[in-house]
Amino acid sequence: NYSSDIDLICFFDEEIFNPEEFQAVRRTFINATKNMYRLLNENGKDGYVFRTDLRLRPDPSVTPVCMGVDAAERYYASLGRSWERAAFIKARVCAGDFLAGSKFLKNLEPFIWRKYLDYTAIADAHDIRLRIRDHYQTKSGGVEFMKKIALDGEKMALVLWILLLLAIVILNGMVGDWGRLAGGPDNLVRFFFQSLWPPDMSVLEPQSYPVCTAQPIFDFTCSTAWKGVIETLKIAFVATVFGMVLTLPLSIMASRNLSPRWISYPTRFLISACRSLPALIWAIFLVILVGLGPLAGVLAMTIYTVGYLGKLQYESIEGLTKTPLDAANAIGLSRWEVAVNVVIPEAANDLISHSIFMFEYNFRSGTVIGIVGAGGIGYYIDLYLRFLQYDKVFAYLIIIYIVVLIIDFISIYARSFFTEEEYLNAPLWRDVLIPSWIN
Repeated sequence: NYSSDIDLICFFDEEIFNPEEFQAVRRTFINATKNMYRLLNENGKDGYVFRTDLRLRPDPSVTPVCMGVDAAERYYASLGRSWERAAFIKARVCAGDFLAGSKFLKNLEPFIWRKYLDYTAIADAHDIRLRIRDHYQTKSGGVEFMKKIALDGEKMALVLWILLLLAIVILNGMVGDWGRLAGGPDNLVRFFFQSLWPPDMSVLEPQSYPVCTAQPIFDFTCSTAWKGVIETLKIAFVATVFGMVLTLPLSIMASRNLSPRWISYPTRFLISACRSLPALIWAIFLVILVGLGPLAGVLAMTIYTVGYLGKLQYESIEGLTKTPLDAANAIGLSRWEVAVNVVIPEAANDLISHSIFMFEYNFRSGTVIGIVGAGGIGYYIDLYLRFLQYDKVFAYLIIIYIVVLIIDFISIYARSFFTEEEYLNAPLWRDVLIPSWIN
């Protein structure tokens, strides 16, 4: 920048000197650099040549004004910062050994022009996004932007109230006699205390056969409740993983912003077909095909996962902003390259969150499909329902509820790696549901 100063970085090629001469050569180049700096920067009777800055070199607070090429290359490869990468985009050899300088810049090309996104580049992009957000929230233009969001929130609240009133009207048309609800609470209380309470926690006791070989403190692992829960978790995990693997390419093919209609619509029909029947009905069919056991449950929930997760994922992909897609198309990327290098990284948070939710859903669904013989804890629930032992059924439901809570807390922890909860400022439900003009 000749209007202010020039930034010089001085290196010497230590490989062309004998190792025993290195210190003497190093001192010589340092002194020569200092003399050059003084000549350029000294303000005499005729002024100065250039205001010169030598602080662009690697870590200027601890390094000499002239350093070896090998040490500089190691620094930029391991500790180089983004502003240094940007500076070297315009760097040119201006004096000295032009061949050695050109070789040095050539060796720095992997640092200057990154082939892949590394942690530093991702952090820079994240920082830019936060600055843009802060700009819109603090500048005058951001005030209008936030007002627009507030108006949209009021419209949403009004739509929710209209939908609620419509649902009440429809329900009133379906229910002919509301008087049937009069005895409902009494019947529920009577059934709860006579048949459900207290729950029979003997379901956690080890089975008499086969003989339990676990230590007494771990004998609950031989109980029907433990075996049922573990088998249900296994079924849900395997079905979720299989479903994720099958769903990702299908959701990309079903997205209208990535695939032509002759591909997207048939793929959507396939996903809808998998989702049209609940996992329980798929389990009935597959029990007939492959027999009783967890295999039928895995296959049934895998099919339903493809249908359910596929819809969530292709809607997330279609909801992406057009800017990164337009940029990818402008540089000539193929559809597959756009999907792998742009779409999946941009939608990764939603895709991972949906997959975690699907595992939770499959576990809850796995408690039901066992009723038709597809494995899991549902088999034992159905068994005790047939014998009208509702206290044991209630004990199983409590255990399922506890496991669901544990899974939920684990999923919250897992999502924290992919969401920005520290920047999340959640509104109150009161503000969402009640428009400001009602207050």
